[in-house]
Amino acid sequence: MKKISQKNYSCEKCSVTLQSKDKNKKHYPFCIKLKIEGMTSPKCKECIENTFNQIEGYFLIVDMDTESALLFTKQQVPQESIIQQMKSVGYRILEMQIMV
Repeated sequence: MKKISQKNYSCEKCSVTLQSKDKNKKHYPFCIKLKIEGMTSPKCKECIENTFNQIEGYFLIVDMDTESALLFTKQQVPQESIIQQMKSVGYRILEMQIMV
């Protein structure tokens, strides 16, 4: 059996769950589905959501079962910006799909 190493991605900003001020999906005309690598626990979900939900105009919901997330934005966002934001907390985006 191959041993899989797990990194511990704990950070101060993830100790408290942040909520997007505006949770009304109708206010977010853009939606991107993200397939995420590296999520292993509910703490990972919390950390990723906190990272994106603290940004004005973003609302992100992570689904641990499918290892994916839906990112709702009020404006178009460059894909590289989303990738860098995810890398900043130690996760990698495997796929991005713009939802219509």
